[in-house]
Amino acid sequence: MPHLALYRRLRPKDFSEIIGQEHIVRILKNQLSTGTVSHAYLFCGTRGTGKTSMAKILAKALNCTNLTDDGPCGECQSCIAAAQNRNLNIIEIDAASNNGVDNIREIREEVKYPPQDNGVKVYIIDEVHMLSTGAFNALLKTLEEPPAKVVFILATTDPQRIPATILSRCVRLDFRRITVDEMNAALREFTGAENIQITDEALRYICSISDGAMRDALSLLDQCISYYPDEEIGLNNVLELTGAVDNRVFFDLMEALIAFDSGKSLSVIDDMVNKGRDVNRFISDFIYHLRNLLIITSSEATGDILVSEREKYIEQGKKAGSQRIMAFIHEFSALSAALRFSFNERIMLECLCIKLCNPQSDESGDNSALIARIEKLESIPRAVSLPKAEKVPQPDDTIKPWAPSGLPKPTAKSISKSLPKDIDTVVSEWPAFRKTFQAPISAFLEDTRLEPLGEGLCIVFSNNSWISHVSERKGMISEAFLEKYGKDFPLTFIAASEYNIRHGEKSSEPDTKKADAAKQLAEKLGNVEIEWE
Repeated sequence: MPHLALYRRLRPKDFSEIIGQEHIVRILKNQLSTGTVSHAYLFCGTRGTGKTSMAKILAKALNCTNLTDDGPCGECQSCIAAAQNRNLNIIEIDAASNNGVDNIREIREEVKYPPQDNGVKVYIIDEVHMLSTGAFNALLKTLEEPPAKVVFILATTDPQRIPATILSRCVRLDFRRITVDEMNAALREFTGAENIQITDEALRYICSISDGAMRDALSLLDQCISYYPDEEIGLNNVLELTGAVDNRVFFDLMEALIAFDSGKSLSVIDDMVNKGRDVNRFISDFIYHLRNLLIITSSEATGDILVSEREKYIEQGKKAGSQRIMAFIHEFSALSAALRFSFNERIMLECLCIKLCNPQSDESGDNSALIARIEKLESIPRAVSLPKAEKVPQPDDTIKPWAPSGLPKPTAKSISKSLPKDIDTVVSEWPAFRKTFQAPISAFLEDTRLEPLGEGLCIVFSNNSWISHVSERKGMISEAFLEKYGKDFPLTFIAASEYNIRHGEKSSEPDTKKADAAKQLAEKLGNVEIEWE
């Protein structure tokens, strides 16, 4: 006897065996019990969520002579004939291969004949969105007013491609993706009944990569059973069969990207490729890893994360930050889309990792790249001496590099209010004083000028985007002024454009162009006097 695929062996036989679609089961059971079954249904949902199985059960229930609370009884002649695919009242049509007008015309002719054994004739049209425009038009009238005891069940994975005229004539029922927990419970029950040895980690991984499709999970489980018939199926066995990698690799790669370590990231990729893993699958799984990090960082929800790995996700997520994780998701998603046109996936992946680990080489002008550069500067240990900049002539030789830990803080008695002459001194020394700050503050203050503002100081920024970053470090800058000058200067940050608008003065010098134009006009009018502004 030929092997029967697992998803066919485990196809639900009544409503009680349907997994994850309780809302649809309740609607159909209520309609069957009250006799309010519609003449046309549209089952929508992604692959493997039970659309065809639900259609078969509903068709069997409409022809069952001994209907139960869970649907068809499975024992009457009609149910037995349906289980053996010989019930003439249940007609299944694949619209992907029967999508022409002639095929629909055959249905229009067949519905004129009454069903057998006083049952209900049910037409199950799978992948109905594949019908041509002419076929949809031919189906309209029959679908709207079918003969008595005729029911149409249309199933599709792409309802957007179905004309509105068809949608308006059907009762639409949307099938949702099956959750990992629901899928895992169903497969654990089956493997226990069949005495199949498989670990919890392996079974949960099968469910997680099936993307809510039970058929995909059953197909993958069937492959694992065939590949390892007499041994326990572990996570490594499933990873080897699917070409995937252990999620420890994703933690290692993420650590390398956070630390801007391109060498380590390339080593992770090299190890993954040498083990024969699929690069496309690796990128897809890494994006899912980033998604878990983002969720647990933003809301601390566990989602599909194992309890044993929750602390690792929390630690790495906080270290990376939600903004950077979202940037990584964007970059790797774009790479995944671009790999369809690439001849070497490994090279593309390595180039992206090198780019993310070296933000200073990114000349795109994107703010996220600039932020990454600053984060890389901040990640440099304080003990490491940075290259010294060229010596800049200073107006006062007494100016020393600012180092909070190296100078004694002034006492409360030495702190006094600033005087105008003090402010003038600070403003004149600002070009040299701002260079004494450590990175990244020195980079933020590079293109700024200092202006007096009452009894305080105003730092004017040419680049508006740095104001928010400097504001977060305002206390450090105030402390530097306090230690250097022993004065408490109130600080204000403002953009150069806004400062010019507030403090700009109208030029008193005459506009030579306007003067010349007025003079020429006066000469043409007979040397009359013209007043102009």
